[in-house]
Amino acid sequence: MHPATMIDIAHCCKKLVLINSMLDVDPDDCHEGAIPLCDLKERLAQDYTNLHINLMKYGRDLASVLKEVQEEYRHRLNGWAFTFSPLWELEQSDHVNLDKGVYQYHCYHEDTTMVIVYPYTSQGNVLSLQQQQKKHLATVYKQQLNQLTMEMNNLYESLLPGPGTLQAHYYLEETIRRILRVYWPNKGYKLARFGSSASELLLDGSDLDLSIVSPLDQQLMDGQQLGKRGNFGWSRRYGNDPHSIFNLDHLRDILEHQLETNVEAIETAVVPLCKFLDPLSGISCDLTIHNTLAMENSQLIKKYTLLDPRIRPLVYMLKHFTKRRSINDSKGGTLSSYAYNLMCLHYLMKMPNPVIPNLQYLPVHCSNESCRVKLHLHRQQKRRFLYRNKVTQFDVFFHDCVKIIPPNQHQQQRYCSSDETLWLSHNSSSLAALLIGFFDYYTTFNTNCEIVAFTPRSERNGTNKHRNDVLIVYDPFVEDRNVA
Repeated sequence: MHPATMIDIAHCCKKLVLINSMLDVDPDDCHEGAIPLCDLKERLAQDYTNLHINLMKYGRDLASVLKEVQEEYRHRLNGWAFTFSPLWELEQSDHVNLDKGVYQYHCYHEDTTMVIVYPYTSQGNVLSLQQQQKKHLATVYKQQLNQLTMEMNNLYESLLPGPGTLQAHYYLEETIRRILRVYWPNKGYKLARFGSSASELLLDGSDLDLSIVSPLDQQLMDGQQLGKRGNFGWSRRYGNDPHSIFNLDHLRDILEHQLETNVEAIETAVVPLCKFLDPLSGISCDLTIHNTLAMENSQLIKKYTLLDPRIRPLVYMLKHFTKRRSINDSKGGTLSSYAYNLMCLHYLMKMPNPVIPNLQYLPVHCSNESCRVKLHLHRQQKRRFLYRNKVTQFDVFFHDCVKIIPPNQHQQQRYCSSDETLWLSHNSSSLAALLIGFFDYYTTFNTNCEIVAFTPRSERNGTNKHRNDVLIVYDPFVEDRNVA
């Protein structure tokens, strides 16, 4: 199509847009206008038939012609310019009047393409309606984020465990401690929490995860050969003492007698496990034996959630979201809460401005001599644990001396304790922005080549052992265990 014809079409379109504009402005002082692209095509065919015929003759689309004139022949438009925008952007500013004139009987949807005409200066300092809209939308978006953050904080407060749940957990824990003292009075067995109970991420009515631990068993384990099954009685099958606490049949019988409830003993779990429902409170309980590895995991999660005040509410939002949609059950084919927690922490580490550092591989120098990592360097490289009925060693050490300095407090870092390792944060995103960012991050997460990992070894091996898995979320300590 000849350039002169294209420029004529642009001038005629400009007149049609200004005359029939849907913008709610004074028609005598009309310096900009907007009209649906579909209406502009109809009006061009009615009022400028010859130009419309030329358009059809060359098979050109009106929008492409206007864009080409805008890019190649702007100097021929006498100080005017074209742009395109969906209707919903214009509606945000309340400048569009769908009841104006001939438009009152038409139906438009929010994605209807609008042709906008506006003036610009010779210096190119364009102050278009679209730019005004973007500025307005940014303000609206910020207001919506503030509103969502407030709603999320209110929801977070309502999700925290109430006195009933905390009291039920306490009484059940004390009951099991009493049972241990009565049936094994001289063994020194202790009861410890793990999971959400230990990481302080409980929802109201949450299950209780407990582990029976004995210091003597840890000493015996340290003397065992790696990879071999222990001969000091992990379960009925490997125990010599029928009254050992590691004999799950014996433990189950005692619990059923004392608690007056059905108890399921599971020898094939990662560690010996008894599951039951507390008849008094209705709380489910997982009672494991020597599950010290899970206790270390819980302490790591808890440390991360204490680094920044936004993390716990964010994790709670994801727990609530996944629970309401029944996608938090690993046995049912979805992900566990633990997997979602790790995905959340990974996202917070991988943001352009990270919220938290990796506590296992700290990017700054650790100056605290009492840090867990420093202490372990002077002792042994790894600790031994009962894992899948075998004695296995894992590196479970992480920096527990880190303090995050928020962006608005960088000048105050000199007043911090010398025992703390400081990490300067440059992320000031709102809680709502972090939640939206989480979904954005995993929407574009390429599971064919990306994995959720916390150690270099896991990142290197991730696409080999589990390359056929849909999603890879590696445990921070068990580097080849895909918790997804």
